[in-house]
Amino acid sequence: MILTEVAETAGVSKGGLLYHFPTKEALIKGMLSYAIEVFESAAERHCAEDSEPGAWLRGYIMATFAEPGTETHEESLAWAAIIASAANNPSLLAPFQEALSKWATRIASDGADPVAAQVIRLAVDGLWFQEGMGLRPLTESQRSAFVARLLEWSRTVAVA
Repeated sequence: MILTEVAETAGVSKGGLLYHFPTKEALIKGMLSYAIEVFESAAERHCAEDSEPGAWLRGYIMATFAEPGTETHEESLAWAAIIASAANNPSLLAPFQEALSKWATRIASDGADPVAAQVIRLAVDGLWFQEGMGLRPLTESQRSAFVARLLEWSRTVAVA
């Protein structure tokens, strides 16, 4: 049933889907790789418009909390579910772990205090995971204020 729904959503036949992704694990890896690519491209776009210390951290924040209706927003909603489905098989999480490590390194070497930047990144990740799991710890106005405050803090943590 689920494979049929995935195939319909992707606009391919179930056979075509199984040709490219013969196992559930291959499908999860493919979806996760695509989500990483979309997220990283969005973060890079935001970062390209910002030349101040902490630009990659702000790109990370903006890509994580993308505007509804954007490709990045749609990917973000599905990403946590993909990760949750991969949690029982740590090898499926390897690309995500590699991406997180790469992003954390970029954030830490982006001119902001590395510890402060990590605190902000982990706050971003915490809200993102809660929302991805269907929890809504903040109202829309609280969420907007939260994101705005993180962006504001990211501008104040430059290494002197």
